Amino acid sequence: MAAQRSVPESFITGAGWLNLPPEFGYSGKIARCHFTLAAYRDDLFTELAVFFPPSLTRAVPKRRAEFLAGRYLASMALTSLGQPPFTVGIGDNRAPQWPENVCGSISHNAHMALCAVQTGAGVGIDVETLMEEQQARAFLPMIVNGAEHQLLCRHQRGSLAALMTLTFSAKESLFKMIYPQTGKSFGFLDAQLVALNEEECRFTLELTRSLSVRFPVGRRFEGIYLWDQKDVITFLSATN
Repeated sequence: MAAQRSVPESFITGAGWLNLPPEFGYSGKIARCHFTLAAYRDDLFTELAVFFPPSLTRAVPKRRAEFLAGRYLASMALTSLGQPPFTVGIGDNRAPQWPENVCGSISHNAHMALCAVQTGAGVGIDVETLMEEQQARAFLPMIVNGAEHQLLCRHQRGSLAALMTLTFSAKESLFKMIYPQTGKSFGFLDAQLVALNEEECRFTLELTRSLSVRFPVGRRFEGIYLWDQKDVITFLSATN
């Protein structure tokens, strides 16, 4: 197994593993770190042995920093699976390109990056920062349908902003899991939240649009989530 490059502590901090409850049955790896935009430098790509793609040439430092943190974690996660060094490229719809028989997902917000990988089955992970209440109300008709809104209204433990951020993130995770397997883009209203268990931090999504023979209308997916202060992380695996 290849040795991991040392991490510039001023840019990336807390790089490690996010462990899900054993009962969720996830056999892959989830790497997580925090990063500091102010500490980003272009030469960190060389220092961390991450390929600088031509598509980033005109990108702003924020985009470069996010990409670097995510790809660093991808290398870390693939190494943990026993994979040889591999450059995770950029495919259609900016989706990461993984080694054969490996499925993965990368996400980030302004200060955190995550990467989930496993062999064989699809995987989706997402992190979002808590929406403002006004923003949540404005986004509501674009993210949830009437039935979903009623479901969210029955959950009084969380604010509308928290519930909308969670639902938004859950659907992002679903897209990241399914898109590499179908090549079809779909919107927030093409899947609906049908169950939310706040005690066990689990959710269930159901497709409202047929995407393929494997992903017909009505197929359901169970995911898990966790809050880290004002950030919510959602996760889905095709094995669940």
